[in-house]
Amino acid sequence: LWILSAGTYRLTPGSPTWPWIPEGPVGPRPGSPGPLSPLLPVSPSGPFGPVSPRFPLGPRGPGAPVV
Repeated sequence: LWILSAGTYRLTPGSPTWPWIPEGPVGPRPGSPGPLSPLLPVSPSGPFGPVSPRFPLGPRGPGAPVV
C-alpha cells in the first residue's frame, strides 16, 4: 500500500530505512525539529508531516493515526 499526496517524496542516500521521508520528520508543530531528519522542517500539512510512500503509516494531516 502506497500513500500518494501532493507532497514531494525524496529519499536521501544513506537514509533508506527511515519510516518518514526527510520532508516530513516528526515534530510537535510545523517548523519544529524532530527525531527524524531534525535538520528539515515539519510539513505544514500535519503534525507528523507527509507519510513515506515506502513506509505508509497513515494519512497526512491533523488527527492522522500514528503507528
